[in-house]
Amino acid sequence: MIKGIFFDLDGTLYLSTPILHSAYAEGIKSYNEASGREVRIPTEREVLEQVGNPVDKIYANLFPDLAPAERDKMTRRIVSTLLKKIKRRGGRLIEGVPAVLDQLNSKYSLALVTNAQKAYMDAVVETYELGKYFSSMICAGEIETNDKADLIEISLNRLGLKAKEVVMIGDRLSDRKAAEQAGTGFIGCSFGHGSDDLIGEIKVDSLKEIEALLNGQFL
Repeated sequence: MIKGIFFDLDGTLYLSTPILHSAYAEGIKSYNEASGREVRIPTEREVLEQVGNPVDKIYANLFPDLAPAERDKMTRRIVSTLLKKIKRRGGRLIEGVPAVLDQLNSKYSLALVTNAQKAYMDAVVETYELGKYFSSMICAGEIETNDKADLIEISLNRLGLKAKEVVMIGDRLSDRKAAEQAGTGFIGCSFGHGSDDLIGEIKVDSLKEIEALLNGQFL
C-alpha cells in the first residue's frame, strides 16, 4: 500500500526553462566583465541537458576549463541571477500543481526530493507557497552527496516510511535510477525535461493522472 509520494522539483512541479538560459547568459557576462575572461556562454540545449544533475556536476560539465575557485565565482553570479528571476515568477508551475498537491496531501505523506541547491528550492517553494503541502523537503545542497538515492533514503527515514510504501515522481532518468536504487516505485512525467524512453513505462502526461495511476498500478 502506498503511503508516501516523493516529488522531484524542476521539470516535475516547476519549469525553469523560460528563464534558465537567460540567467546563465547574464551571469556569465557579469563574471566575464568582472574577471576579464571570455568564458563562452553555453547554448540553451547544453544548459537544459544538465537539468537534474547535482549543481557541482552541472558546472563542471559546462565549464571544465575553469579552476574550482573560478567555477564557484561563476556559480554564484548565475544562481543570484536565477533566483531573482524565480522570485519575479519568471518560470512557471506545471499545470495543476496546487490542486493536485492539495488533493494528494489529504491521503499521502508528500516529500520534495531534488538535486537543486537549497537557495533554488527555497525560492521556488516560497514564491509559489508550496511548503504547506510537504511533510519533508530535502535537496542535494543540504548534504554532501551526488546521489539522489541518498536523498530518498533520508526522506524515508524522516517520514518513517518503507521504500515499498513510496512512489517517486520525476521527469529524468536520474530520478528513475534513484528510485530503483532506493527501492521505491517510480512514475515518470512525460511533460518534463526527460524523454519517454528514459523515464520508463509507468508515466503520466499530467499531474492530475497520478492518483488514478497509483490506484491502478501500486495497490
